[in-house]
Amino acid sequence: MRGPNRHVVLEVASIGVDYHQGGPIWRRKPPFRALDQVSFALHRGEGVGVVGNNGAGKTTLLRVLAGLITPTAGAVRRFTNSITLLALGAGYEGSITARNNVILNGMLLGISRRRMQAKVSEIFEYAGLRDFQGMPIKNYSAGMRSRLAFATAVHVQTDVLLIDEVFAVGDQDFRAKSEETMTEKIGSGQTFVLVSHSVQTVRRLCQRALWFEHGRLVTDGAAEEVVDRYIAQRPA
Repeated sequence: MRGPNRHVVLEVASIGVDYHQGGPIWRRKPPFRALDQVSFALHRGEGVGVVGNNGAGKTTLLRVLAGLITPTAGAVRRFTNSITLLALGAGYEGSITARNNVILNGMLLGISRRRMQAKVSEIFEYAGLRDFQGMPIKNYSAGMRSRLAFATAVHVQTDVLLIDEVFAVGDQDFRAKSEETMTEKIGSGQTFVLVSHSVQTVRRLCQRALWFEHGRLVTDGAAEEVVDRYIAQRPA
């Protein structure tokens, strides 16, 4: 768990995120608050799970951490430039080939084109998509995109992995393979934040968990304890 010598890689300070709702200006509804007064710190080498019901703010949180959404209130301090958001379809350009998408994504993370070209075969082999490198990514299924995104992320060194439900898509063999890979990465000190509806996945992979409800952080603590509390409040 967290210790006094752990380096902070992300610090979230009282953030709020409002989404404006549509409609004519004279009948516009007040903004929907997706996150409300959320504060916590992520430490190097830590694996943090995020649990909560649909609409609790989990995906919005990951997008804020990745820098894709600017908070309406509060601040996020990043002490690293190497953060990867792993989500279905995130960062893909539909009209270009899967191979070029992989190379482009790596370059956006600061990896040279030459290094990415050297990794491409290994990435597609891991994803089980060796014969689909030349296919436009828009023709990939959700499962194929998920496998490719995960394979790219784990073969490119990144300080922080933000993972949004990618373990829920794909066949059973690939899910087992991806969890085994994450277990190895955890052993080597990979820092990650995992959003998942599977509390068992959070138990297996995470040391710490955050429980969100209605945009608020309800509990922050040891994964086992937080998951138990979360399960206890759900309807039977």
